[in-house]
Parts: sequence; structure tokens; C-alpha cells
Amino acid sequence: MLTYSFDSKGKESLYEFLYKSIRNDILSGKLSKQEKLPSKRTLAEHLGISTITVENAYNQLMAEGYIYSRVKSGYYVSPIDSPKVSTAEDTRRYSAEEVSESYKKIKEHFISDSRLSQRKESLVGRLMLHKALEGLGVGEYTVNFSGNEKPVLQSEREIYFNISHSGDYVTLAISDDEVGCDIQEIRPYNPKVAVRHYCENETRLIESSDSKDDMFIRLWALKESILKFTGKGLSGGLSSYDFSPYACQESFTAFGCNFYVKKIENVYFALCHKNAESEIIKKQL
Repeated sequence: MLTYSFDSKGKESLYEFLYKSIRNDILSGKLSKQEKLPSKRTLAEHLGISTITVENAYNQLMAEGYIYSRVKSGYYVSPIDSPKVSTAEDTRRYSAEEVSESYKKIKEHFISDSRLSQRKESLVGRLMLHKALEGLGVGEYTVNFSGNEKPVLQSEREIYFNISHSGDYVTLAISDDEVGCDIQEIRPYNPKVAVRHYCENETRLIESSDSKDDMFIRLWALKESILKFTGKGLSGGLSSYDFSPYACQESFTAFGCNFYVKKIENVYFALCHKNAESEIIKKQL
């Protein structure tokens, strides 16, 4: 298991320190080519940090070619010798111009390569944001990461956003107030995970459900959406929120927020927001 001490990170963000630590292990040979990395949740729990921090670090490593993702298998060290290395400033933000340029390369480099599916999805998420902002008349912007690793948009307008991806789906939530979203592929119910991260009422609900897998993921997506809303990730405590009273509702208000949850084919999409009205647009990659 990857183990790092964050005591020596100095002024660097958690995500940037983790990204550099893994990158150094790859360059030094400590991590071998094709070696499998721990999942985002496993590494987050092991290091005591949020899944958002790990996700940001993994996305940066994939963007630079150090690692890649295999569909429904996990993350692996790339079989390469000299990947592109970005500056610290590059790793902390991306501009509208950079996203537009990345879009030109998607079909040529990523869509045809299944090993880089996660990298494709990350870029598609950025493209979706770019196109949405373009439609709102926002030309110049940068995306930085706050102290808790939540992406923050800096532009002439106050706009909030959140991106999530799972399998062949990418979702973007954009608002004039704080917002969080999550999308999860339906996978088998795991009682051990439920004991750690679900309330007793939620566990009982799952066990009594006609489809334990569906209810397990439906609740997980709702929990992740509010943690992404707050920017706390797993450190915010999945078990802090009991969604069992609202589990069968598509739209509801709880914990001072508005929620929307929907099953779309083999995934669950969940939205946590402040606005009373929201527009949902679905597109498959």
C-alpha cells in the first residue's frame, strides 16, 4: 500500500503533494510499470484524506501519462519511460485556452485507446465545463483547488461547478451557488462497506430492498453529492448523513440542501444544490 507522510508537504496542497509523491515513486522505479495502484477510496481511507484529493492526484498523473485506467479494473503505472512533466503552476489550474486545445486532441489520442478511458472522461468533463461557460458568455477563466481540494472557478462571474465520472458517463453540475454532484455505476452490494459508511437505518433499508445493489449505490451517490457540495470528501463522514427517509424520492430537501437522484441505465446520478430549480441534461460519451 502507498504510504506517505503529509507532515513534510509544506505549503503544497494535499493533492499536489500526493501527486508528486506517486510521480517520484514511478520515476525512481519504486512503482513498477504496469503495477496496479490502490483504488481512490482505498488509498483515501489508508492515508486519512478525502477521495477528492486522491482523484485530483490520479487525474493529474493520468493527464501527464504516468498512470492509466482499465475499465472496471483500476489504475496502473504506464509502460513508459519519459512522460511529460508539468510545472507546479500547471498542476494547480487549467485555463479555457488549455481546455479548448485539449478538445482538439480527444478523438486523435484518447477515444480510441481503452486504457486511457479515465483520462478521456477527465478531459470530457473539462470540455463540458468549457462549453457550458462559453454558453454563459464566460470567456476567460481558470480553475484552482481550494484548501480542501474542491475545484474553484475564477472568472468575472461568480459560478460554482462540480464534475463526476463513472464508467462511460460524465456529469457536470453548474450553478450560481455551491453545488455537488456524483455519478456511480451500479455494482454489487458490499455489507462491509455499508457497516463503515452507512447508518443503521440505511443498512436495514438496503437489506430489505428488492434490489440491494441499486439501493446501495443510490444512497452512496447521494452521500457523495453532499460531501462534494461541502468539499469535505470522505473526511466529512459518509455516515454523518442518513438518507433512508428519502431513499425512494427523486427530489427532496434535507440537511439544508435540495437533492435530485435518478437512475440512468446502469448508473445513479445525484445532485446536491441550493437552487430550487435545476436543469438536467443527459449525454452518453
